Amino acid sequence: MKTLRARVMIHDKTTNRPIRHGRAAPALVAAVLLATAAPAGAAPQMIPDAGATWVGRAAPDFDLPTAGGESFRLSAHRGETVLVAFWASWCTVCRAEIPALAALQSRRAGLQLVGVNVDRDAEAARRYLRGLDVNFATVLDPDARLMGVYEVETMPTVVVVDPKGIVRLVKVGYSPERGLSEIEQTLARIP
Repeated sequence: MKTLRARVMIHDKTTNRPIRHGRAAPALVAAVLLATAAPAGAAPQMIPDAGATWVGRAAPDFDLPTAGGESFRLSAHRGETVLVAFWASWCTVCRAEIPALAALQSRRAGLQLVGVNVDRDAEAARRYLRGLDVNFATVLDPDARLMGVYEVETMPTVVVVDPKGIVRLVKVGYSPERGLSEIEQTLARIP
């Protein structure tokens, strides 16, 4: 096993010569890194998901089989606001978010929710869904191709698509304390 070592060289600006720090250099680097690091609870808010680049652009269309055996095509729902929720049965945060999303769909007329399950084992998704009282379609994407198309890097991620097919929000993560407030605020701005 190889050991990688990094050497930190700090130069004096007036002489352009390296300043020798001996054993203090690693401690100095660690102190700088710790001082600039965000608190653990803030990290998800500070690291934007690559999928956010879709905001303001046309949502990529997809046609995938649902857990029930039908087919779901995003473009067939033009004229409706659609929440595209990426999840997996092994994702504990996803498990907390799914009932909240289902309740949101029940409260908002004209809102279409589609789950995109990325479990490699479709039966795992079906088993999990059977234990829930959900009222939305879940498409199966075992190869996570749609995740790649939408540039989703973190789960859960919800993409809000307006009635014209434009992505209005890419919401990464879920917190029971904050609930779906960011999604609800975005929905309130969609005519």
